[in-house]
Amino acid sequence: MHPEYDTAVGAAAILADISSAAPGDGPRCAPRSHLRSDAARMDLTGQWELRWFPGTEALLAAGGDALAAPGAPAAQEPAEQEPAQDRSAGAWDAIDVPSHWVLAADDHRWGAPAYTNVVYPFPVDPPHVPMDSPAAVYRRRLDVPAGFVPEGGRAVLRTLGIESLGVVHLNGRRVGAIRGSRLTQELDVTDLLREGENTLAVRVHQFSAASYLEDQDQWWLPGIFREIELLARPASRIDDVWLRADYDPATGQGTLIPEVRAPEGAWPVTVRVPELGIEETLASPAELAPIEVGTVEPWSCDTPRLYEAQVASAGAVDGDGDGEGAGETVTLRLGFRRVEIVGHEWRVNGTKLRLRGVNRHEFHPAQGRVFDEQDAWEGLLLMKRHNVNAVRTSHYPPHPRLLEMTDELGLWVIDECDLETHGFELGGWRGNPADEPMWRDALLDRAERFVERDKNHPSVIAWSLGNESHTGRNTAAMAAWIHRRDPERPVHYEPDFDGRYTDIVSRMYEPLESMREMSAGIGQGRATTAGRNAVLAQRPMIQCEYAHAMGNGPGGLLEYEEAFSTLPQWHGGFIWEWRDHGLATRTADGTPFYGYGGDFGEELHDGSFVCDGLVLSDGTPSPALAELAAVIAPVRLDIVDAKDAEAKGQKGEGRALRVRNLRHSADTSDLRLVAVREADGRAVETLELDAPPIPAGDEALVNLPAALLDAGRGSGGHDDGAAREVWLTVRAELASDAAWAEAGHVVSSTQIRLAERTPVAPAAVGRDEIHDGAPSSNGLGAAAADEALAPVGPGTTGEVALGDARFDASTGLLTRIGALAVRGPRLSLWRSPTENDSLDGFGSYLDATPEETHGLGAPGPSTARTWNDRHLHLLKRRTVSVRWEAADRTAGAGHPASSLVVNERWSPASSRHSVDVTLRWSWTDQGLALEADASPSDGWDGTWGRLGLVLELEPGLEHVAWFGTGPEENYPDSRQAARVGRYERPLAQMVCPYAVPQESGHRAGLRETTLRGAAGDLTVTALPVAGELPGFSVRQHDEHEVAAAAHPHELPEPHAVHLFLDAAQHGLGSRSCGPDVLPAYQLRPRAGSWSLLLRVD
Repeated sequence: MHPEYDTAVGAAAILADISSAAPGDGPRCAPRSHLRSDAARMDLTGQWELRWFPGTEALLAAGGDALAAPGAPAAQEPAEQEPAQDRSAGAWDAIDVPSHWVLAADDHRWGAPAYTNVVYPFPVDPPHVPMDSPAAVYRRRLDVPAGFVPEGGRAVLRTLGIESLGVVHLNGRRVGAIRGSRLTQELDVTDLLREGENTLAVRVHQFSAASYLEDQDQWWLPGIFREIELLARPASRIDDVWLRADYDPATGQGTLIPEVRAPEGAWPVTVRVPELGIEETLASPAELAPIEVGTVEPWSCDTPRLYEAQVASAGAVDGDGDGEGAGETVTLRLGFRRVEIVGHEWRVNGTKLRLRGVNRHEFHPAQGRVFDEQDAWEGLLLMKRHNVNAVRTSHYPPHPRLLEMTDELGLWVIDECDLETHGFELGGWRGNPADEPMWRDALLDRAERFVERDKNHPSVIAWSLGNESHTGRNTAAMAAWIHRRDPERPVHYEPDFDGRYTDIVSRMYEPLESMREMSAGIGQGRATTAGRNAVLAQRPMIQCEYAHAMGNGPGGLLEYEEAFSTLPQWHGGFIWEWRDHGLATRTADGTPFYGYGGDFGEELHDGSFVCDGLVLSDGTPSPALAELAAVIAPVRLDIVDAKDAEAKGQKGEGRALRVRNLRHSADTSDLRLVAVREADGRAVETLELDAPPIPAGDEALVNLPAALLDAGRGSGGHDDGAAREVWLTVRAELASDAAWAEAGHVVSSTQIRLAERTPVAPAAVGRDEIHDGAPSSNGLGAAAADEALAPVGPGTTGEVALGDARFDASTGLLTRIGALAVRGPRLSLWRSPTENDSLDGFGSYLDATPEETHGLGAPGPSTARTWNDRHLHLLKRRTVSVRWEAADRTAGAGHPASSLVVNERWSPASSRHSVDVTLRWSWTDQGLALEADASPSDGWDGTWGRLGLVLELEPGLEHVAWFGTGPEENYPDSRQAARVGRYERPLAQMVCPYAVPQESGHRAGLRETTLRGAAGDLTVTALPVAGELPGFSVRQHDEHEVAAAAHPHELPEPHAVHLFLDAAQHGLGSRSCGPDVLPAYQLRPRAGSWSLLLRVD
């Protein structure tokens, strides 16, 4: 043991630190707000020294020498010549703070990240953790200038985040232990700090007793990952401030209720709100009283009006620069608002809340939970631009700066305590900290620390006790403490299923049927005690997690939104979750990718379940985010028949635009309504509509000019005589720049078809139109004519021609169009399973309807498993016949044109079931025509992934343009963001690069697509059959290659382009953690037809 160091560094003390369930120890300062202060501070972020130990045994072997200063290299001059094996064995190295040590070294010499969802990565033996749990000692020197700590003042070390346990030493003496990884802790170090050089060391343990409280479905990432700083607290200081800014919606008047904690010598204290003309000097705490401030502009998510306030102690420099500077001034921003629960309504400023929220973990793909301010800001802007108005800080308080941002931008926040014990569920919640006396102080301490830190933020409208920690006496005590401390804001905690001590009824992934039962006060749902729903129906309800956004999905958002809008107790919810948590890493050969559970050698992990966000790991929005924005748009547009509207007391003429303002408080004066008439996807007229501002909660009809609704006006027709397809699109867009988006940003839109396109049927080409020895104007040459009736069918060799197209004579498969190599089509009933297809944690709607199971479905294998069990991925083709047949139409002088007719039977391996496919090929004046029909045999059950035809094209095609729905992928239960129009993209961007490759890129309602490449441009035109158009997708890999890859970089080098033309697709659902695909969106075995034209230019 080094003689300079406290013997408390000994083995017994280290083991006691690791296994202690106490909140922390040492000279801990009382929890307080995170305030901006003019008092001196020293930023201790930057480069530190690190000594890492692979386990507690290695740390104990080092003893006090683990903290010793002599002989260690300076942090600024790391010993670069030291071999890596020495550095990993307990030698000093350099590391940046904040960071996670498992992410700080590319070679992972300090261990690797690990992901689990529910299970703990160590034995459940509370409060103990294994001896092989890694630890590290951080150390740095700091020079404290003379006078840094004012006379009579205090020195305070503030840490914002250390995972999972930090034991602080200053100048060789133990200061105290810090627990609560995502919670601020302040330690008074006045008695140990000296002017001049000091040595600060922090011993950090990856796992400790505190880890049992932090099982939060995320990466286990140890280290000092938030700021650490040294504060100089003057003798005349402001220890804490709470300025409650109340707003009376009936009068528009504001009231400021100040609470100030300061030493006796700091009084008088002055409270200023310059913009409101407030300057109140209070001689003592006894004078603290409400301050009436008159008329104010309230704060809400729509209008986040903030007022700057200062609280100054005696001797502080005032706003005019006067004062001796011996005191302290703290600055904060006020938002006047009132939060209350009235009956079953949760209100802010007298208006019922409508939460259009997301769950947000703190995450960056390169930095883990290290806060990146710019990245966080961009994320919040992205939320606002997609109509998200609320954030649940899952499952811990965020970095304090984030709440300043939500105050500024306008987002409701449910602030959550740093608590989750989900791993205890696997043992029936035996010994769970929510009810064990041993953990009571720790849980109460965590509640106090996060509430006190964040209490001044107007965006925080509720406190959440934590997540998935079951229920018990300790969580009830947490709620009781919060209610006493802050009577205004409600307390939320989903595991309080019966609502015994919380104010908001909260559920996760509750199915629609159960939501309806809860609203009616009947049923039991998945968690409520029998009969308790009648009581809960008198309270506000939310879904704190719903619509699991894992991979391609979620589907069914529209149905949830309709339930939130019509069931009076429900106030909305929070999508799980905002962002994928893929960590940036590389393969052995240097290929970059985003890793998930299992990619870092973890013995125990939960795979890609950590990637379940609306935003990909790199911050790119997934298609689901656009779908969410359309579903939850706070301004709803519908084109309606004015006569129908008149029956509801609204006046209009002909067709009218109904505008419903579902915002909380803002009218629509910041928006303009723009109408665009489009013919075949091309704008022919744009008009700004004349609309008055519509107050929040109101709706109005806006007249649509008759000329705008005239389908023929200005749209013309096609050269072939076909009438154009005419659509009217109306957008509500920002009229001027906002804090979160530029003018022109689309908040909401709607679209209605004014006229259907009437295509001219292609005319078959007869043999007498072939010019001897030279191509005709339609490209059919004499040689082709001679071949037109060549022998075909099984056993025949070679190719046959139909115009510019070539076919395998034996199978009838298409092999070429013009210069473009083609193969197919083949039938596909299977898709690369989405992760919602692949998981089965929730019940199936395959054999049990939502209505008869209260929405829970029936236990059963995943959808993907049922497809595989039926061998849909092993579909085999048998050629039944290939023959020439005279077309129904005649050409030229009455000589019949010939069609090539192919009859096939497709069957899964080992199955008696089949699908008979008929392909009728004809050469026409518009190119190669295909009429296809698929008819299933009797006896099919279950669902199909798709009913599609697939063409395999040569790999040189690189760009895709289409006329159909877009711009993003869309599926039967995820189609609200889709608009008919013309779009184009590089081929590689036609699918979403999900963390796990899966079905992606389907777009319904295809009219026409052109794939461009060096060998020619392939145009496929789809004609409606019985009023239905196919969907399409195009990608560089077939469904089998996609399904075989666990990561995008594992997809093989492309050898073809695959064009999928789907008569139908199965829905998405959210069964990865939620309800199955609703029956209305399931693809049950059925017949399908296609009418296609193919042309190569």
